[in-house]
Amino acid sequence: MKMNLLISFLSAILLTAGLYPFNLYPLSWFGFLPLYLLCLNRAQSTKTLLFTASLTGLIYYGYFLSWLISFKIAFYFLMVFCALPLFPLHFGFLKLLSRKIGPSPPLIPLSAISWILLHQIYIITPLGGVHVEIPFLGPLWFLQLVAFGGFSLPFLILIGLNVSLALGLTRKSWLFTTSFLLFAILLGGSYLWGQHSLLSIPPRPKIKLALIQHNLPMSDSWRLDHKEELYATYKSLAFEAAQKKPAMIIFPLYSLPEDLLRNPAFFSSLARSLKTPILAASHIPKIPGGSLLQDGYMNVAVLFDAEGRIISNYQGVQLPPHLPGESRGWTKERYEVLQTPLGKAGVLLCYEDTNPKLAREAARQGATFLIALSNPGHFLKTFLPDYHLLQDQLRAVESHLPVARVCANGYTAMIDQKGRIISKSTLGRQEIVLAEIET
Repeated sequence: MKMNLLISFLSAILLTAGLYPFNLYPLSWFGFLPLYLLCLNRAQSTKTLLFTASLTGLIYYGYFLSWLISFKIAFYFLMVFCALPLFPLHFGFLKLLSRKIGPSPPLIPLSAISWILLHQIYIITPLGGVHVEIPFLGPLWFLQLVAFGGFSLPFLILIGLNVSLALGLTRKSWLFTTSFLLFAILLGGSYLWGQHSLLSIPPRPKIKLALIQHNLPMSDSWRLDHKEELYATYKSLAFEAAQKKPAMIIFPLYSLPEDLLRNPAFFSSLARSLKTPILAASHIPKIPGGSLLQDGYMNVAVLFDAEGRIISNYQGVQLPPHLPGESRGWTKERYEVLQTPLGKAGVLLCYEDTNPKLAREAARQGATFLIALSNPGHFLKTFLPDYHLLQDQLRAVESHLPVARVCANGYTAMIDQKGRIISKSTLGRQEIVLAEIET
């Protein structure tokens, strides 16, 4: 049992090495290897293997989801508990396979398929905002692989690399050694292709956007008690941004004291006086004049043209992952892009940027760029802002579209269609990020 505990801790350490703030991706790529070696050991009982895999998952997800503690500790334990079965299910399935077909080559693709299926099943659940692809993240050249349809290809390469190495170490067959070399070559080829992909970006027309990070407090009571200060800050930052002659000024998702869509006077007047289109987002009551808590709310982004008229709006289609069962949120049934003077834009509100399908749907509907409006201000002292920013990099790579990310407290950033960060704000500061985006 002591050896199993050591294996569990070793695997967990390797996996967490790929998370923030460590970012030691090559170590995390081999995080499953100790468990695969244990799984292929014929003397190892299934019961002990499942315990070891579960302990690894508990340590790993316990660290990865630690940012939830600052939100709600009960929800933290719920999310860890729900993600935990992924590890024993995957390794238990491989143990069963190894007993049925022996240490044979089919174990390699079947292991990858097992994790891919678990991944696909998990992300469609209400808790799918916790992504099980995390152990397989990597530097930007590696992430270019997700352009081929998500994480299936990275899964195949890295799990194939781990399983073939484990088979080679336990069975010492030239066939498994050859398989390991093949996957190593695929990984090396991914590096060369990824680097080439980052250099080969065709020129596109550019537009200048002003992204507003106002850094106002997250407290609900503060917003209600400081209405004049809140709007004065919005106005001051908008006038400062307008001096740079942007094609559009974009404010983050933030709970405003008034209904942005049904009472648009403030933003209408502001856009008209600046002669600049403004996009702003907020939570509004489902029923005009109703209560957010009692009647339910909607996440909306509203676009004002240079004359101050509302020309289009977007309503969110996905609730945050931490609200199922307790939310009064209302979503739109079908995703639709936002019509803007700059072309079609794919808006992603709150945690919608964690859903690859929405970004791809925006591209399918003809969007020329994405706008991610979120507000992880409760988690500034955790690594969630880094992870959330990374999600927008992935959406850019998957959709082949640049992303303008705008957050109330950060990170606010401009990301090109290959996932590269062109400009980025500092967390917890008031900033205006001005950058050109290719459309």
